[in-house]
Amino acid sequence: MAAASGAEAQNYGTANIQTGYRIYASQSALCHGNNGDGIQGVNLMRQQFRRASTDADIRNTVSNGIAGAGMPS
Repeated sequence: MAAASGAEAQNYGTANIQTGYRIYASQSALCHGNNGDGIQGVNLMRQQFRRASTDADIRNTVSNGIAGAGMPS
């Protein structure tokens, strides 16, 4: 899937970014890599996703995982 053109632009404060970093580092970096490019076809920094095109899709994927793809919730 190409870059998520439907992703909503968001402004996040420093506290939100730091919290997101801590969560990512502890729960996602092992598979997705420190730069978000550890899974073929997915580049989180470039907003390239296989199954998500909106922020709501991303929240749903992170919250519920992907059955059969090895991504836990």
